[in-house]
Amino acid sequence: MSTILATMSRIPVLPLVLLCVLATHAGAATWSGLSATSDNWSDSTNWQGGTFPTGTDSIVFPAAAPRSTNVNDIANLTPSSISFSGTYNVSGVAIAPSGITVMTAVTVVTIANNIPLPAGGLTVTVSDATSALNLQGIISSLTDGVTNAGVGALGYTGAATNTYAGATTVNSGTLVLNRTGAAIAVPGALTVGNGSAATVTVVACPEIANASVVTVNANAIFDLSTATGTDVAPDTETINALNGAGTVNLGANSLGCIGPASGTFTGSITGTAAPTNPSIRKATSGIFKLTGNNTYTGTTTLAGGEIRVLGSQPTSNVTVSAGTLGLSSGGSVGNVTFTTGSASAFAPGNDVGSTQGTTGNLVMVSMTTYRVNVGGATTSTYSNVSA
Repeated sequence: MSTILATMSRIPVLPLVLLCVLATHAGAATWSGLSATSDNWSDSTNWQGGTFPTGTDSIVFPAAAPRSTNVNDIANLTPSSISFSGTYNVSGVAIAPSGITVMTAVTVVTIANNIPLPAGGLTVTVSDATSALNLQGIISSLTDGVTNAGVGALGYTGAATNTYAGATTVNSGTLVLNRTGAAIAVPGALTVGNGSAATVTVVACPEIANASVVTVNANAIFDLSTATGTDVAPDTETINALNGAGTVNLGANSLGCIGPASGTFTGSITGTAAPTNPSIRKATSGIFKLTGNNTYTGTTTLAGGEIRVLGSQPTSNVTVSAGTLGLSSGGSVGNVTFTTGSASAFAPGNDVGSTQGTTGNLVMVSMTTYRVNVGGATTSTYSNVSA
């Protein structure tokens, strides 16, 4: 011990220096629009303090600033957020924000830039129901998606097809799908609502990829009533499968579910009669369960896979050219017509543990299979039961 102390006594005593290491963090760039010559973001005189944004700097566009139409000419910007407190129109090279916020009422912001999504995706918050954000460029990502979190409207406009692989989630507010020229706005899964009054409005079809599964949760609305155009004929819009407990408003249009995914919809499908009867079409493969009370008046068409009706939709007649029509748990439909026999089947009471439902007139053709539920638990096919 004495040796250690002696050694320590010969070490010079240095002043104690406290080193404070500050973590680097993104700054903020606020638009002034005071350049005398350009609308470009790289012009430092367009920014308060003369500093244009770089890297992950947050970007702020205040109310009533000059040059509200401006151009991003700075490559590789990945701002943590972009906020707008007034009407702006932005174009130029790609930009990859993690969040976009529209702060003020009666405000419309349009961003024409391509948006390669950053890790974690993009969250949009339009804070007032009278305001909107329109995204016109290509939104792309191999993994991430877009979330709408505000009470206002997010619009996918323009004529570019989005290519992001992640989900589109509308937790609140409205998502307006209005890409033109057959451009696809929603390339992956679409979820509407998380118990809130969220809405997706489809304008110019096709808007949603045929492989997309759409989930419309309780209190949410999937609105096709004002849609124009045709996806996979004769559908106004064609998707993979439909799930949820919300409301689908067809208006006078038609929705196709072509699988192969299965879906269960416990909500309500509504539609008006004029000028054409709204309709639902199921094709290819997968099971589509309809368990709610539906009021659309057009034909339910089955061209492959299976439809199981466990709810009430007495105003919709059913036409079957291929696949299995199940009618269970007191479900009801209008008139049922089988147009071909060898590829189609009628299976009342085919949901496990259920009773059969009711139809209007039933028209079956030669070779149509009539499946009988034995004991309410299994389904058997009887060759001597025929039309």
